Amino acid sequence: MTTYTIDLDRVHSLYELHDHLEEVLPLPDYYGRNMDALWDSLHHWFEFPDQTTIEVLGMDRVSKDLEIPISRLKGVLDDLHTRDGVHVVYR
Repeated sequence: MTTYTIDLDRVHSLYELHDHLEEVLPLPDYYGRNMDALWDSLHHWFEFPDQTTIEVLGMDRVSKDLEIPISRLKGVLDDLHTRDGVHVVYR
């Protein structure tokens, strides 16, 4: 089983969000640092192994400045669950 952990407590800006996503997810070097590029990278570039989980920490503590990008991130991850069977857990 493979688990990737996105810790939103470490993220205080949109720039830091994309830095963190690049650190913890298997994104290509040419990742475009936006949610459309994230969706493309996770759905088309990388094939997740069976029983993959993405754990998202700190959803309930996100600053107001990041509510919209985090909402879009949640949409990307929920779509990843629906389309590719990746288990997503929000804590």
